[in-house]
Amino acid sequence: MHGPTAAERTLMDKWIKQFVAFVNNNQDYEFSTRAIDEMKVATPDGTLEIQNDQRFGEPGRIGRRICK
Repeated sequence: MHGPTAAERTLMDKWIKQFVAFVNNNQDYEFSTRAIDEMKVATPDGTLEIQNDQRFGEPGRIGRRICK
């Protein structure tokens, strides 16, 4: 009842491993993303998949609109 299921724990371990590699700037780790507007997403079926970030440019657009 408390804590993640075995499948959730496996997904969390994969996610955390990638996050640690990113934070530590691990040049040897393969992140699988190829473009700046790609991101990894945890899906409802318990996998990690790369998706296009539909909101990637939004902060820049908002900033330009505010600074006019």
